[in-house]
Amino acid sequence: GLVVLAFQLFKMRTTAIMAGALYIVSPLALLLDRFALYDSLLTTLTIWGLIVMYHLTQHPSLGSSLVLALLLGAALLTKSSAMLLFGMYLLMALFFAKKGKPKLLSIGYLLIASLVALLYQSVQQLSPAANSIAEKNTTFVYTWDQLRSLPLVSLATHNFLVYGGWVVFYLSLPILLIGAGGWFSNRKNRQNYAFLWLAFLIPFILVVLIGKTVYPRHIFFLTMPLLVAGAGALVYLWETIRRPGLRVALFLLCVLPSGYLSTRILSDYKTALLPAIDQFQYIDGWPAGWGVKDIVRYL
Repeated sequence: GLVVLAFQLFKMRTTAIMAGALYIVSPLALLLDRFALYDSLLTTLTIWGLIVMYHLTQHPSLGSSLVLALLLGAALLTKSSAMLLFGMYLLMALFFAKKGKPKLLSIGYLLIASLVALLYQSVQQLSPAANSIAEKNTTFVYTWDQLRSLPLVSLATHNFLVYGGWVVFYLSLPILLIGAGGWFSNRKNRQNYAFLWLAFLIPFILVVLIGKTVYPRHIFFLTMPLLVAGAGALVYLWETIRRPGLRVALFLLCVLPSGYLSTRILSDYKTALLPAIDQFQYIDGWPAGWGVKDIVRYL
């Protein structure tokens, strides 16, 4: 999916292949896929939703709108954090739809897709445990009443540093810096970089403001646009730099940090140097599940 999205935006096979390669070596992608967590499914639905939404901006049609509704509805049924996708898709309509009637049509079809997706999500109300979902959500995000009584500036500053640290750790600082630099150096695709960064920053800032108990996996699906931006900028620099040695050095600088950590996860993830919160979740703490088989055997 990431390969298709990168090709749609940059119209280059090399950028598409690079985006796929960066995802393959992504440590958090590997970790979530290995544990088969729902965050991995949400990421897949997010990527394909962006692909369909881009097609909708170029060729507005009811058919594309209904396909988007299926993807968005499935995402909403997967995790409540998929609510953040509404803003991401609206941003894509504003950026890539042609001015005038096509833009209005794109936004109109997005509205239809959103309403149908919410209709799909309403099947949750048939479950007797439907109220538990809203109650569980308050474990991860603050309610409006709670936010009014909290020091918002210090909370947002703390969350930004922590959540931003996770993004830097799992995507690697070189990829983020090169992806940000692409906006300045590659004028031809400046609109693409602006969209990709805003598609990450707007929902990320919202999570920073209301996040209560958040783990790296919760914001993983938001970071996909950054991988595409990094791939586009890396390919642009590769074509701009003439010295083969500098090309190889640049590529290794971007791939080696993530590749090394992914190798550790593949070989023996218990020794992988993960952030403390993931170390607790997957290796050291009670959620890791060590000894469960022994307990069952004893009982």
